[in-house]
Amino acid sequence: MNILSYFGLQQDKKFAKRIKKITGYKPDNIKLYKLALTHKTTAGKIRNGEFKEDNERLEFLGDAVLDLVTAELLFKHFPFKNEGFLTEMRSKMVSREQLGNIAGKIGLLEIVKFDKSMLNRKGAMHVVGGNALEALIGAVYLDKGYKKTSKFIKKRIVDTHLDFKILEESEISYKGKLYEYAQKEKKEVRLDVVSEFRKGGDTYFEICVLIDNVQIAKEVYNSKKKAEELASEKAYKKIMEQSAH
Repeated sequence: MNILSYFGLQQDKKFAKRIKKITGYKPDNIKLYKLALTHKTTAGKIRNGEFKEDNERLEFLGDAVLDLVTAELLFKHFPFKNEGFLTEMRSKMVSREQLGNIAGKIGLLEIVKFDKSMLNRKGAMHVVGGNALEALIGAVYLDKGYKKTSKFIKKRIVDTHLDFKILEESEISYKGKLYEYAQKEKKEVRLDVVSEFRKGGDTYFEICVLIDNVQIAKEVYNSKKKAEELASEKAYKKIMEQSAH
């Protein structure tokens, strides 16, 4: 064994140890986990003329697995709640900000490869961390199967870092979810004040939501912040309805 191979092997052992500490499992296919923690800003050149070697495909898979596991947990934990409540709770559990925070707490950001210039971009680390956590879930699923992945999510993520009572009492920010959607889909979102007028002694604001310069929704309220939230809710729900068809 040459010196480069030796140091490569030692690095792999350290990396595997970190993964085991986070997931509870020793990796069988370490390449999956390395890929899961490679952000597109540091990925290699395009291969096969189709895609870069980054964690986006594993993120796609992990997102679906996470949705299934959290839906199953909520279904069992709240046997008398309706579909709307369960959907809202799941949204709170798997929001980009929530997953980004958890990624930081479990030490995932310490081993993710990404362009360090992103450290200066507001909110970027939530996205990097959240994406990496979903990609890691995808890697665990491919490496260990659904049962062990479900256990990892339940024990290491939900039971340790999420509180159903606190989540139930918290409010969803549809403005935040709209920006999260736009960032994930690489779209530009704007909330513009279309008009401002007085009525009955109050100042009203008409807010328009535009995505890629296309108007999606409008709302009027006597509070700019509330008008933005109501317009964002209308726009977000419209987007979700369209994507379901």
